[in-house]
Amino acid sequence: MEMKYGVSSKAYLRAILNLVDKSIVSFVIGNSNNNVLIFEIFYTAYKQHTNAKSIFHSVQVYQYISKVSKEKLVSAKIS
Repeated sequence: MEMKYGVSSKAYLRAILNLVDKSIVSFVIGNSNNNVLIFEIFYTAYKQHTNAKSIFHSVQVYQYISKVSKEKLVSAKIS
């Protein structure tokens, strides 16, 4: 989600939602919509739920489907 504030500033909110109970697993707010923001939310969720059996699904946002993102999911044993 992109939020505008001030004259020309933007903030980006990214969240990981548990589709079973609709709870927010992890969220992050940043000033740039880039891979750093995506990896930060992933690592936050992964650190808090290391034993979870996870399937990661996303809309087709380029950060989530990049080669580096896929490698990170595979190394965390998330399909």
